[in-house]
Formats: sequence, C-alpha cells, structure tokens
Amino acid sequence: MTNIFDLSEVAKRIDFELDNWPGNCYGISCNIVEENLVEGRAVYGHYYGPVTKKNKHFNHTRPFQRHGWILRDTEVLDFTRWCFEEKEPYLYVTTVNDEYDEGGNKIKRIYRRPPPSFSSEEKQAELGLSENTKQFVLDDLLGGSPELTLQQAIWIANLDPQNLGNHAYEIYNGLKDSNLKAAVPIDNWMAVMEHR
Repeated sequence: MTNIFDLSEVAKRIDFELDNWPGNCYGISCNIVEENLVEGRAVYGHYYGPVTKKNKHFNHTRPFQRHGWILRDTEVLDFTRWCFEEKEPYLYVTTVNDEYDEGGNKIKRIYRRPPPSFSSEEKQAELGLSENTKQFVLDDLLGGSPELTLQQAIWIANLDPQNLGNHAYEIYNGLKDSNLKAAVPIDNWMAVMEHR
C-alpha cells in the first residue's frame, strides 16, 4: 500500500518525477485518482493561497493561480501546494475553504453580467425542462422572460452551478439534449453531472 504522505513514493507509483510536478497539478491529481491512491475526484479551478515572491514557476502578483487538486467530500487533498510555497514536497490536507475555488466560480460570481434581454427576433432555445425548472429559469434567472433565447441559454450555461441550485442537473441535461453542452465549463459539468 502506498503511503500518500510520502510524495516520492507517490511519484514512483504514478510514474511522474517530482521535479516535473510544478505546473502539472491537475494531471498529477488525475493520475493519483486513476491509480486509486486516494478516493475522491480531481478538480480544476483557482488557488488563492500563498505563493512565494521569487517563485520560478508561478507569479505571486496574480490574484489567483490556475490549479488542480483532489476533492474528497469536503476535504481538499493538495499534492502540489508545495510548488507554490517552494517547500519540500508534502501533502496538504484541509477542508474546502476560500483558498480553493473549484471551476473558478468565485470570479464568475464577481463578474456576473445581467442576463441577455429577451428578443422574439432571436433564435429560441428549447431545453425540455420540467414546468418547475422552466419557471425557475424564466422567472428567477431571467427576471420574467416569456421564453428562452439561445443567448440566454448560453448565459445560463456559464453560471456558477450554485446559482442553478437543485435545478442544475436538469438544466445541464437540457443543454446537452439541445446540443449546447459545449457552452458549460467542463469543471462545472463534471461537478454537477459526473459526481452527483
């Protein structure tokens, strides 16, 4: 059995040298999950934690770093955090917190634009939603739109899944059935559809 706290042992098991881990955080996380070294799922998003000032791989002046880690229920297993901190390799374990933003949804919430206005001239979108979910979309998300346009559907596809609440799964299925799956950010798709 592999000691997951010994990263040199983990590196051998996934056949990926520790020297090559910086900048490959998501791939490392995927390999660890695929090798069944830990239960959980590899996620990709934004890291808001500390970065050393003279880091040779990452710019500390950026507001966030793109990053990958493993999520196990509400626990974060970060096998590559040491790359940001320029420390000896170690496994960082914590609960989900403000330093880890799956899918980069914090930015989506901050810069969320109002929904596109309804226009009868524009192509309509039919997502095949239940009456309850359709009313949620038209009234709550779109502020009383009489129907759903293609632009509005794409806007909805890019919302933080938290904004979709318990309707997220049905909405994503409707987008997929309407050939609009590509409009949904892959991280959010995986979080809602593949890991329910």
